[in-house]
Amino acid sequence: MMKLLSTLLATISLGSVLYPQEAWDRNHEACDVNGSYGALCVGLSGYARLDEPADTPRGDLLECPGTDVATSTTTRFGLARSASFDGSSTKGFITYGGGGFGGGTWTVAVWVYPTSVTTTSTILSTMDTSIGKQGLTLDLFYTGSALNARARSYMQDTDTILTAQSTTNLTVNTWHLVVFQSAHSTIRKLYSTQALKVSVNNGAFTSTAWTNSPRTNSSGNLVIGKSDSSVHPVTGACNAMGGGFTGYMQGFALYGRALTANDLSVLWNGGQGRDFPFSR
Repeated sequence: MMKLLSTLLATISLGSVLYPQEAWDRNHEACDVNGSYGALCVGLSGYARLDEPADTPRGDLLECPGTDVATSTTTRFGLARSASFDGSSTKGFITYGGGGFGGGTWTVAVWVYPTSVTTTSTILSTMDTSIGKQGLTLDLFYTGSALNARARSYMQDTDTILTAQSTTNLTVNTWHLVVFQSAHSTIRKLYSTQALKVSVNNGAFTSTAWTNSPRTNSSGNLVIGKSDSSVHPVTGACNAMGGGFTGYMQGFALYGRALTANDLSVLWNGGQGRDFPFSR
């Protein structure tokens, strides 16, 4: 069984300290810090291959009814399955209480295979159910002419949305490595500069900087593949806001640090990708 993901994610908040080399995966594997690419284990707080059969127990990573992780030729790393989404906002994976994720220094790296180039698709979102504001949304955004990777964060101080968007257009029916990152550095005692950053296929980061704090939701959920507010305790139905992912997802990695250019190159691996536990 997987470790309790909510426990791990609860450590990811503004000013928090992550436990080093903590990782969750379907086989409860340990990250191989002594492997050829053991540097990718440092700061890793969550990893999911998203290759288990549908309706497999996942600990605190709840699978919404109808979400498929099915046998497919559309996979990375030679795995038998990948997470399949049809654009429905009722499908996805939910971690209760993970909405505090989004402040401080973090990186999300995930392989995506969009099957619609004209549909905005949620990769990850957090939700503050008390005020109806999304704390953080990572998605593939349809601009009206192209599909780009986009990161958005709700700014509590100014009640505005901060956006960083890639300049790389994503093609349909192709695997892409998308990396989202937020860098935090203290400049003075009470002030800091942060930035949302987006990279596609090991390209240079595009970024947007801000100097005040994003909203970090302590009561919301962290959701992969959809925008969500809650799950019905009896029916198990996922109450959603829309924006369900359209396509496939694989190799979802969550870090409590900023990855280096070399880290991204190792993950990209010439376009072939590199899988947990990063031993070869």
